[in-house]
Amino acid sequence: MERRSQEMFKDVKYAAIVPLIGGFVLGNAKATGKKPEYLISYSAFAANESHIKNYWKDVPFITLDQLDEISSLEKVDFVSSTCPCAGLSMLNASQKTDSGKARGSDAAQNQWMYDTIRFVLENIGPRVLMGENAPGLYGAIGEGVVDKMKIIANEFGYSLSLVKTDTVFHGIPQARKRTFYFFWDSEFA
Repeated sequence: MERRSQEMFKDVKYAAIVPLIGGFVLGNAKATGKKPEYLISYSAFAANESHIKNYWKDVPFITLDQLDEISSLEKVDFVSSTCPCAGLSMLNASQKTDSGKARGSDAAQNQWMYDTIRFVLENIGPRVLMGENAPGLYGAIGEGVVDKMKIIANEFGYSLSLVKTDTVFHGIPQARKRTFYFFWDSEFA
């Protein structure tokens, strides 16, 4: 199966934005049989991303907030993202709306999703942008976030779909609910 998968993906190019510790992008590498063309992030996540940078020293790593100018990035077929999910996480119990750490659609942490989505769609234009987030993105707590995501999708001619799942359905003996979002470079998902 692995050889067949690698043959299917031989011409596919991908990248990751905010890979954090690297689980999602490592899964991409296993599925495609190749490393990403480049990784993109922000200095705020440097501590978490030091692991993936050390693992793939030969993969270009672009830190957006340290650039004077954004040069054109190679177009890739897909981009994956693992933005912080504390704004929609059920583990976040903060109610202090003025702290910037409160939970819900208006949480400051959700801005990372909007910024990365906008950056990728505007500057890379992949066939698919896929991201992983907390299960709350799929529920009532995430409605405001999804509404903003739809606006960004429409602005760039993309469609949006969400999938809520649990790791127990995918061969991992741990219950960990997650929501995946997909921006498709087409009118319909």
